[in-house]
Amino acid sequence: MQKHGRPTELMKKIIAILFLSMGLSGIAQSKDQVKVLAASKQFQETVFGSKDSLILERLFAANVHYEHSSGKVENRVEAIRGISRNKSVYVMIPDPSPYKISKQGDTLVVNTVLKAVEQKADGSKTDLNLSIDLYWIKEGKQWKLTKRVATKRHE
Repeated sequence: MQKHGRPTELMKKIIAILFLSMGLSGIAQSKDQVKVLAASKQFQETVFGSKDSLILERLFAANVHYEHSSGKVENRVEAIRGISRNKSVYVMIPDPSPYKISKQGDTLVVNTVLKAVEQKADGSKTDLNLSIDLYWIKEGKQWKLTKRVATKRHE
């Protein structure tokens, strides 16, 4: 019996080490990445929820490029005005798509998929299925959104 006990204990240790190392690599994000992911989620909640212009002022870089899925591009002032005055209500469709983060030089890029139904002020409804890329740069000690690009997904 002891013959079988040792390999079993060894196998348990190996499996535990494998799972532990896989788990650590999945959560081994830098402090900057954690901050940017939190800011990205706050940004999405603000754009498609509260539409709070003060939060947008805090999150936007000085020179922001805000691109809608229609191709329309807005600067910082236009984007904040447009978002905060938008009367649409968005009903989010739960989607298991995680936020994905990558680094491009000094820029952190967050990609996510948004699925929702937009209920416009006139009562009309539009299904949204968007891929959204958020580009974050550091201004001073704060991460700021410098570019947002939304594209329609066809699936």
